[in-house]
Amino acid sequence: MAAGIDLLLGATAAAVDSSHVSIQADASGYLYKVNSSGTTYPLDEFYVTTDMTDVSTASSAFNVAPAAGVLQRVYTVLHSAITGADANLTAEFAGVAVNGFAIVVAQSGSAAGDIDTDTPTAAHASTDVAAGDAVELITDGASSTAARLTGVFIFKRTAL
Repeated sequence: MAAGIDLLLGATAAAVDSSHVSIQADASGYLYKVNSSGTTYPLDEFYVTTDMTDVSTASSAFNVAPAAGVLQRVYTVLHSAITGADANLTAEFAGVAVNGFAIVVAQSGSAAGDIDTDTPTAAHASTDVAAGDAVELITDGASSTAARLTGVFIFKRTAL
């Protein structure tokens, strides 16, 4: 028997029987899939990745936002160690700096696979992105030793 789908707007996440998957909205209107064990999965998130060739050279890495959304969090992963100084990262959407966002990639003890993250200032207009906007991750290039860095921007969709 195929699993059913229940749409419960304004409901809180709750477990459903093993033959159903529930689609529920939280108090902010964000949609989640809830499986039979009660685990929630966001349905209205999207991700934009950037790939920076060398975090130790002042530069930017770009991608494009496929939908309108609000920035929730950014993760970065370093592909090899850096030396000399920390690399400081900022971001811009369509050329406008994201308020309250900064990631410091520490050179001390750095290694491939190091993950850094930051959450921008909540509800600030600079965290909004429109479909088609350039998403830019910027490094000050203060560190030494060429090292690739990947960034993942997590957005909540604001228009379907």
